[in-house]
This record gives sequence, C-alpha cells and structure tokens, in this order.
Amino acid sequence: MSGVSNMLPFVVAGGILIAVSFLWGIYSADPNSAEYNATAAMLMKIGQQAFSIMVPVFTAYIAFSISGRPGMVAGFVGGLLANATGAGFLGGIIAGFAAGYLMLWVKNRLEGLPRQYEGLKSIFIMPLIGVLVIGVLMSLLGQPVAAINNSMMNWLASLQEANPILLGIVVGAMCSFDFGGPVNKAAYVTGTLLLGQGNFYFMAGVSAACITPPLVIALATTFFPKGFSEEERAAGMVNYILGCTHITEGAIPFAAKDPLRVIPMMMIASSISAVLSYSLRIQVPAPHGGFLILPLVSQPLAWVLCILAGSACGAVMLGLWRLWAVRKNSVNTTPVAKAGGQNAAL
Repeated sequence: MSGVSNMLPFVVAGGILIAVSFLWGIYSADPNSAEYNATAAMLMKIGQQAFSIMVPVFTAYIAFSISGRPGMVAGFVGGLLANATGAGFLGGIIAGFAAGYLMLWVKNRLEGLPRQYEGLKSIFIMPLIGVLVIGVLMSLLGQPVAAINNSMMNWLASLQEANPILLGIVVGAMCSFDFGGPVNKAAYVTGTLLLGQGNFYFMAGVSAACITPPLVIALATTFFPKGFSEEERAAGMVNYILGCTHITEGAIPFAAKDPLRVIPMMMIASSISAVLSYSLRIQVPAPHGGFLILPLVSQPLAWVLCILAGSACGAVMLGLWRLWAVRKNSVNTTPVAKAGGQNAAL
C-alpha cells in the first residue's frame, strides 16, 4: 500500500490544479485558442507535471517496499518508461514488482562482496543493473502496446454504428480498464478523431464512461464510510471535483490497491453510463471538460443522469465489497502509509 499512499498526493494536487484551470474555459490552456489565459495555462502545466510523475512514484515505492532503497531507482525509471510507452499504471505495477524482486535478488547475490566495495555496490553496481534490466524490459513493451492500441482504435471505429448496448459495454469497459493507459486512450482518441468527422454521438459515451470511475469512488466513500480509511475518505471527496471535470486518474489509487476486484466494478459502472448515453443518442461535441461542457451537450440533464446511474451502481458494488472486506479483515482501513503485510507493495 506504500505505493498508493505516496502516489495519492500527486493525484489530488495535480487533479485539482487541472480542474481549476478549466474555470477560464475548456481550452483556456491552449495558446491557439481564443479562450487562452496565462494563469490557466500555468495551472494546467503544473497539474500535468504532477500527474506525469504519479506512476513513477507509485512504481518506485512498490519496488522500495520489496527491496528497500536499491529498488527505488529501478522502480522510478520503470515508471517513467511505463508512461513513455503508454503502458500506464498497469505497466507501472509490472515495473514496480519486477524492479523490487530483481533488486532483492541482486542484493542477496552481492552480500558476499568485501566491505570496501559497499559504497560502490550501492551507488554504482546495483542502480546500473536495475535501471538497465528494467529499462530494457519496459522498452520492449513499447511496440506491442502501440500495435494493440492501433488495432483497438480501428476496431472501435468500425463499431460506431453498432447496437448501442454492445457499443456502450465495449467503450465503458475500455475506458475503465486502465484509467488513462493504452486501452483507455484507444477509446478516447477514437472519440476525438470521430469528433473531427462530425460524429458527436461516440464521444458522449466515452466521456460518460471516463467521468464515472472517480464519481464511483466519491459516492462509495461518502455513503459507505466505514469501508474506507480516513485518508481514503478525504481523497474520495476530491474525486467529486475530478469526476465532474473528466479527470479519470482520481480512481487510480483506489484501483491500484486491489485491481482484480476494483477494475471490473469500474468497468461495469462505466459500461452502464455509456450504454445509457448511447441508447438516448446523446451528443457531446467537446473532447474534455466533464460537466463544464454541459451547455454544449444535446441532452444535458439526461447525460448527467446516465453518468450518475452508472456511478451509483459502481459505488454500491465497491462500498458493499469494502464493508464485507473490512469485516473479514482482508482490507486494512488504517491510514495507508502505515499499512503493511502482503499488500504493502501497493
């Protein structure tokens, strides 16, 4: 859990700054837009920089929890490469565990070195081995990720005239699979490309699906508080802001603690939001902004209700599971920075 607790401040601070930048207009950070505002652009840049090191920090502390300081450098570089290759936070989890166990193995192998080489081992040998091996591993993920991404985009574009239920399930599941990773980006980029062709229908479902995960977290922590720690409840309140401004990454710290259970819940919730949006033929002509673009939406009230319906379903699933898990002691609801045990790496 140390990876999550150390990542959380970057998500909260970066997300709020990005959300505040939208107050000057959806495109106020774009110097080529008539809405451009220097303050908004500065806030957007700071927020994006905070987001850019979210995955590296998460990855570094996963590695640190396994192998101590030797794992941090390799883990951080692995996280940077997960961002660069588009592997996202799921790639970061792979890099973190790989770096942690690699450096634990290296540390054990080097225990027999004479004491005079101790400084050389910690400053030169171990960081070099860790960065090289994890760097090569994560770099090799780049081409497969890009190929899969392009294939998914082409497939999604072919589905745009499909049954709205099927389309909504596919888009919703993709948007909540990796929260800004390659699968999410395939759906989002397809939506933006179709906007350029005058198709505002497809983006309505994509946006609804992307807004849903942080609202699931916000509602779950509000209505099922006993299932969450004090730190998680505070982060949950911030997710109201992040969700309403289309910042999906607010859900990452919660999903990262138990991805095998939380991600499917998010996928179901986002699919419900997207299916309802497509069924009502709602149109959204902007690629970002969340509820700030409601004046541009063809059926604004119906769109909000679609999103709230999916979010409420997800919140009930997540909240009930967390309450059950707390009773079974399978989830530690003490502050995550103090948590330990077999979940400590996350």
